[in-house]
Parts: sequence; structure tokens; C-alpha cells
Amino acid sequence: MALSKEANRFALLALVASNLATIALAIALDWNLFTIWGFWVQSVIIGASSYKKLLPRKDLARFFALHYGAFHILYGIFLFAFSLVASQTVDWAGVSIIGIAFALNHAFSYQTYQNQPRTEKRAPTESDMWKPYGRIIPMHVTINLALPFLGTIEGQKIILVAFLLLKAIMDIVGHIYEHTQPSAAAQNMQS
Repeated sequence: MALSKEANRFALLALVASNLATIALAIALDWNLFTIWGFWVQSVIIGASSYKKLLPRKDLARFFALHYGAFHILYGIFLFAFSLVASQTVDWAGVSIIGIAFALNHAFSYQTYQNQPRTEKRAPTESDMWKPYGRIIPMHVTINLALPFLGTIEGQKIILVAFLLLKAIMDIVGHIYEHTQPSAAAQNMQS
């Protein structure tokens, strides 16, 4: 759904600010790599929300739940195994900060977009089903590159900051794509 330029700019700035604050906190508070669990939880929440939006199309909803859910089960197994290999505990204070920041940004975004006038109602499409997968890319890249860095705290911090930067980029790109696309009604009027 497209927003007014001002509302979209403000929502985008809030998203950028929350991501930059998270990166700054990770560095300042010396978070370890396993704070990534907080982002795993975020991704699961986004998956549950996406599943709910897809329910009018039960075929899409079922496929999405199995496919997206399988990714997250495997990522959870890898994160758990990596924490054992690195002999690290999860920084639950950091995970809590991430969760709170995400909840606040998500609540703001929800309020912003729910208060916009709706011009059309439509059934979910295959395109809608794939939107949350951008959340998987940063975790997938991190898990595939992390193993050689697990042996040192410095290496873990490099991987964590790289993950946070990649996640911020994916969040921003996803936001821009989601909220600056012309509505289906506007596209039909131009045809």
C-alpha cells in the first residue's frame, strides 16, 4: 500500500534509526554473535504474521508455513550448534533489547499503515507469499559464513555487525518495495 510521501519518509526514517540504534548497541554493549537469536525470533514473528495474511489462500498459506518454517527450524538448529561449538551463551539482555526495539517499530509501522485509507481489497498472491523471504537472506549468509569466525570473539563480532548491516539493508529494501509500489487499483487504471 502506498503512503503519502511524508508518512512514508517518516516510517522509513524510523526503520533506519531503529536499525542504526541496534548496530550501535551491539557495538557499545559488546553483544556476542548469538544475539542473532533475537533476529531469528523477529523473523518467526514476521512469518506468523505473513501466514495470517495468506490464510484467504489456504494453498499459499500451507506452502509458506512448511517452507518458511523449515528454514527457521534449520536455522535454529544451526544457531544452537554454533553456540555449542563456540562455547558461548546467548546474551538474553541483548535479545530482549532487540525484541523491544522491533516491537516498538512494528507497532508504529502497523499503526501508520492501518490508518491509511484503503482503496481496494484483494486476495493474497504468490508475490505476497515471497515478501518475508528477504528476512532469510541475512541469516542464511551469516550461518554459511560464520563457522570459520566462531573461534574468536573478534571474529564473532565481525560476523554480527556484518549480519546487522545486511539485515538493515534488507529491511530498508523490503520497506521501500512494500510501501512505494502503486496499488493494484492504480495499476489497473493506467492499463
